[in-house]
Amino acid sequence: MLLLVYTASAQNNQVFQVADSIHPHERTFQFEYKATVKDIPVDAKQVDVWIPVPHDSPFQRITDLQIESPYPYHTNTAQYGNQVLHISLNRPQQSTLTVTVRFNTVRIEHLQVRLREESASAVKGERDPDMARWLQPDRLVPIDGKDQAVGSRGS
Repeated sequence: MLLLVYTASAQNNQVFQVADSIHPHERTFQFEYKATVKDIPVDAKQVDVWIPVPHDSPFQRITDLQIESPYPYHTNTAQYGNQVLHISLNRPQQSTLTVTVRFNTVRIEHLQVRLREESASAVKGERDPDMARWLQPDRLVPIDGKDQAVGSRGS
């Protein structure tokens, strides 16, 4: 069983400056999150754990990244540029595994300046090269209405 405790103990050290339509706001956060795998069977032969790791992008800067793990790990760049931490255990001795990730981030407001222009509907910007993928069906996204039925029952 995987228990992901995302204690976004984010300290919001935000400093807002006078807003204008060209300069984005920035907010600073401190994050800590823990991923815990519980009840690892005594006879488990292999346990693999993947945990997302934040990375720089045009809209965020990551600093002071710290990873606490009782086992060796490595980070990889996954599909679409996401960073992932991977731990692979052969015949683990403990029944629980906890990994803690801490980091600071500066989030930068993503302004769509072109949408504020009078002729926004006519403005054509660069198209996301993965747009066709984002518009495709995905087996992980429910579209059969079951999730809506569960939600309306209040469970």
